[in-house]
This record gives sequence, C-alpha cells and structure tokens, in this order.
Amino acid sequence: MGWEGCVKKGKDCLLFLGLFVACSLSFTSWSFAQDATIEDYMMLRINEIVADNDDIEPFNWRCKSVDMIEIYNGSSKALTLGPTADSSIGVIRITDGSLDENGKVRYLDLVGGEALGFNQGTGGVKNLLAGQRLIIFCDEDPYIGTNGNNRRTAECIEDRVNKDEFEVHANFRLDNDGELLTLERVPEVGADPEIIHQVQYPPLNRDVSYSRYPEDVDNLDAFVFNQLPPGPPPFPTDQGPSMGKCTAADPEAITGISTCLGSPNNPGDPIAPNIEMIDYSTNSPRPGEEVMFRVRITDEKLPDEQNITSVRIRYRTDGTSTNFQTADCQFIDLLEDANNPIEKWSIWEGAIPGSVNQLGETIEFYFEVTDQDDLVDTNPGVPICDIGIGPCNGNDLLSEIDPESGCNLGDDCGQAFQYTVTEVSDIPIVINEVVPNNRSILKDPTEEVADCNVDDNCLYDDFIELYNSQALNVNIADLVLARGAFRPSRGWAFGSGSLIGPKEHLIVWVDGDGKDPVDADDKPNPNNFAQKEYHTDFTLDASRDEIFLFKKIGDNDYQLISGVRWGTSGRYFESRDLPAVVDPLPLARNEGVRESLSGDVGTMVELGLARFPDGDPSANFNVLNHNDIPITPKEPNNPGPGTQFRRGDVNGDGGVDVTDPISNLQFQFLGIGDGACQDAMDFDDNGKIEITDPIGNLSYQFLGSGFPADPGPVCGSDPTEDELPECLYPSC
Repeated sequence: MGWEGCVKKGKDCLLFLGLFVACSLSFTSWSFAQDATIEDYMMLRINEIVADNDDIEPFNWRCKSVDMIEIYNGSSKALTLGPTADSSIGVIRITDGSLDENGKVRYLDLVGGEALGFNQGTGGVKNLLAGQRLIIFCDEDPYIGTNGNNRRTAECIEDRVNKDEFEVHANFRLDNDGELLTLERVPEVGADPEIIHQVQYPPLNRDVSYSRYPEDVDNLDAFVFNQLPPGPPPFPTDQGPSMGKCTAADPEAITGISTCLGSPNNPGDPIAPNIEMIDYSTNSPRPGEEVMFRVRITDEKLPDEQNITSVRIRYRTDGTSTNFQTADCQFIDLLEDANNPIEKWSIWEGAIPGSVNQLGETIEFYFEVTDQDDLVDTNPGVPICDIGIGPCNGNDLLSEIDPESGCNLGDDCGQAFQYTVTEVSDIPIVINEVVPNNRSILKDPTEEVADCNVDDNCLYDDFIELYNSQALNVNIADLVLARGAFRPSRGWAFGSGSLIGPKEHLIVWVDGDGKDPVDADDKPNPNNFAQKEYHTDFTLDASRDEIFLFKKIGDNDYQLISGVRWGTSGRYFESRDLPAVVDPLPLARNEGVRESLSGDVGTMVELGLARFPDGDPSANFNVLNHNDIPITPKEPNNPGPGTQFRRGDVNGDGGVDVTDPISNLQFQFLGIGDGACQDAMDFDDNGKIEITDPIGNLSYQFLGSGFPADPGPVCGSDPTEDELPECLYPSC
C-alpha cells in the first residue's frame, strides 16, 4: 500500500503500521535474546567500579548513593538476564570473594541460578541489549529479592516509583581499599567455574570510579580513573552525566529492559593524591623533643618522587601564630601489596621540630601532598579553621559562626590534629583491657531490654576496662576517651560526678550509644554517671584502631594518660623506652606512660588486649583468646599462656644485644651461666639449644637476616611445647 496510501486511508492505517513496527521491534529483541549463544555471554565485561560512593547517581530504590559495579554487554546480541534464561547457558555470576555468616562465598547470579537481587516485577523477560551497561548496586539490600516487591516509595525520585522497575542488588559490598572482582560462568551444577572477566581494582577515593577504557570487548585490563560529578537533586545537576541513570519502566514494554543503566566511560581524569598518617614517634612529647611522622601516599599515577612534588607537615602553636609553618617530608620507599600488585604506595617521613615543642604549648598540624598535576590532598581533609574558631561537638565540617557559642556551624573548615607538650601524668589510671569485638564475654545491661531479634550478639557491646592502681577514689570527670592519638578534642568526656574507686576495674562500653537522641525513634542516652554506667559516642574497629585516655587541662589543652593501638602495619620509630616494634607482633607491648601498642592481631573476634600486671603503665598487653584463656573484666587480668620472656634475650637484661649470643656460647661450651630461661636461648624454637641459636641471633642483629621465633624480641609466651626446663625470666 505504501506510506502515501496509508496516509490517505487515515489514522487507522497509521495505527496498524505503528503496531506492526512495535511488534517487529519486540520480536527482533526477543529473537536476539533467543539467538544469544554461550560465546555471546562470554563477552560480558566488568566495566566500571565505584567503591566509595558519596553522592554519585544512579541512586538505589532508597534514594541512597551506594557502591556500584557496571556490567557491559560487548556482544552483538541481547542477553537475557535472570532465572528465565536458557538453562544451557549455565549460571553466570559475579563475586568479590567475601564470605557470608555461614562461611560461604557471596555470589550474585546474573543469569540462571537464584538470581539473587533481581526484582522480577511483571515486565516479562529482562534483556541487556548489545552495548548496554547494567548497574549493580552493591548494597547488600535485604529488601530486594525474587518476590517482585522492591518497596520503592514516593520519597525517591518521581520518575522511579513504578513497581515494575528492574534493579539489581548484590549481596555483598565493595571495599574501597581494593579487592578482586570475578565474573564467571558455571556450566552446570558441581562444575568448576570458567572466568569471563576478572578485575583487581586498587584503593579508590570518594566518588572516583575505576573504569574500562576503551570499552572494546577485547580490552580486559586497561582501566582509568574518573572523578564523577554529583548526581540528581538534592545534588547539583549541571556537571554532566555520572555513572548512569535510572528511569521509569514502560509498563507496556515486552522486553522489560533494565531501568538502571550505565553511561559510556571517559578516557580518564587526573585524580588528587591521598595522604594518610601511618605512624608517629609520640603523641605527648617532652619539652624540646621532636615528633616524627610517617605518611602513606597513593595516587592514580605511581606515587614516587617524580609524580609527587611535595609532602609537607603544616603546623602552628596555639598562642603565637595564626599562620602555619612548614616541615618538608622526605621520600623513604615505594611499596606494593603482595596480594594486589596494582596497589602501590610511597612512604614519606618528616618531623615537627623540637624547638616548637615547649612546655604548655598545644601544637595543631595537618599533612599536605601535591602531585605533578598540582592536585592537593590534606589530612584532615578540609581547610583548617582559624585559631579560636574551631568546630563544635567534634564535628569535622563547620564554618558559620554561632553568635552565642562562638562555634562554627557551616561546612568550610575543620579541626587539625593536635597534641599538648606536658609533664608526665601522675594520674594512677590506665587503659587496662580492650575487647573490640565482644560476642559473648560480657553483656551490656542497657541492651537487655533492646530489640535483639536479628542477632543475640547485640546484647554484647564492645568495651574497655580502666584500672585505678591507687587505694583512693579518683575523680575522672575531666577525663576524655578519644579514638585517635591526635584527636583529644573530638573525644568522649566523662560527666560530672564520674569516679573510679580504689583498685577498681571500671567498664566503659564503646558502643556508640552515649549520645543524646535526635529523632523520636532513637535510643535514649544510657549514660548514668552516678551509677557508673558509661557509654562512649563512638565505636571501635576490631581489625585496626586505637584509643587514648586524656585529661583536659585547658580550653584546648590535653594531657595524655594512657593509650593502646592494635592491628597496625608495624612501627617505624623507636620508642623512648623500647626498641622498634616489629610486624607481625603476636604479643604487643606499650611505651611506658606515653604508650602505644602495635600488633598484627587480625580481626579480634572474642580476643582481648589485657595488661599484666594490672595498672603497670610499662606492663605488657597480652592478646588473650576468650575461648582458651578467660578474659575477666572487672577482675585482675590473666597473665596469658606460659611464662613471659623475650626470645633471644639470653641474659635476661630486657633487651637483645651482642652479649646474648656470647652468653649462649658460654653456656653451651664453657658451662658458664645458669640457663634460667633456655626458651630465650632457643632462637629458632626447635626445642633444642644448639650452635645454630647464637649464630641465628648474630645474623638477626648484624646481617638483618632471620628473626627470632615467637614471641620475638618482645615479651610473650612460648607458642610451642618442648622439653626445655621451665623458663625463669625476670624482665617481663
């Protein structure tokens, strides 16, 4: 009939032609999906990754910005997703290798299998067309499943309220420190998976994507960094496209195409470097003592001396200058992760000179790095407030001045790191025990009436124990607990009337509950200082963290009393009392009254760091396993398994030096010495005293080869059974 004839026939003919075209397109899409082969599915690619999403679109159904993975269809066919796919394709899934609570690897099935995370809706077959990019929300969202109910509400973006929308939610979250993602095909039940595409992504800064460019299907490894602009309202929309977009589904669409799709990747942006403090010599220097720091630098380029143009410590004293002085840091080394070679970082070292550390002075400081593109990062990560115009209530982002309190209330400046040069504290209180992952050791009585239907462990909050070694009450109302060696002003303060009794082991719950409710549904603040019920407003990280006890001695001045660190990557600086601490450190030790404990204890589930003997500021912290050695809060601490000694310290003088292998040789061949601790002589812990032991000790000290067997040159117990006599060691 032709187009002109149809026009003459009127709108009925046009309607017929429209239906014909629509059906033809639908049939074409359907036939593409039916024609797709295993080889087509093997052209799926991991295309883009955002692992620290602050405000990048698309948002999930809750209107939250969450981490995302983008999958690209590099084939020429539409690929059917979900459990409706041809069973001959097998199961195609993506995983980050993490384990669930049952110890099983978490997978998101994209084709076949359980299709966990798919909202089936009523839109029919779900096809990813050739060249399209599917967004996966890595939010572990329990409300998205195969029941067809995605619980979207009108609170979200107006054009995303259709219940037939198609979102995909992974049952795992992404680690912004970097990890391995694997897209794989399982041909049949029990068969070994075939890898389709595998991406090891590096640590990612906030709102930075790691994206494949160019997006050619044969490009498996060429990735670039992109600084993504903010998403839709309430964020600005005039900065161009982001990672993708979600739109409303067409209720009449037969294909039910995904409504959350990615956008083409860009060739890459220069990304600002990142600077992180990783070690320090002290957080309470004596007058005239310098404070040394090491920082870790990462960048999208190799963070070496060529690409990093400057690393600085900016510092000022609180009473003499409004301008920051500068101390340059020196390049030390370029390192990489043995398990993730793409992750590289450099180490730089600098110091705040002792000349500024005068008694009574409070020093404020921050770190600054500039790269070859003149991009800058600071730590803390916001401009520092002027003197006397600091943030209130420990918040980081504040600027507008409150006329009543004089505090900053906006978002333009933040709070620097700080320390105060003071005399050594004479307060007889120490952090005596830390349990940062309590599952069954001690119940928090304020949680007894809480709703614990999800997990009975919610009754067991993390805690620390303070110990008063004095036979008198001590007023602790002016003491502060801080999660950070240089963050005392952001700490949690004990209130008026707070006391610790004579020889008392006082429990403080580090559960984040110790803050006043904001909303009607918030839990009431459980602190009751008169009843010795203490709850901080922060929590601890069981894998790596630190906590310090300070005394407030001025408006912005704090004196260090006690502190402990765990799970760090090792210490670089010698303490004033002990040799440099090694890594790994199975049984870690403090640094006297200005202590800092460092140890590779992993994620401390049911482990405690317990000081023995109680209250001794120079005593060991033993890592105790609740299942093997009782952790006894409110009671004197257990010394840990076996006699404590230092491997290699033959003469028992408290250190490992050249006199120890000499003493070992004299004992073996001249019969000199009493061999009071033969475990200390047994350098390789083979249960025998042999010539190889003093040789190993000398090699360790002078050639840097080998290392004494556990517990190493720090106090600890013998991890192995042997027939050597009981160790008598006086220096632990």
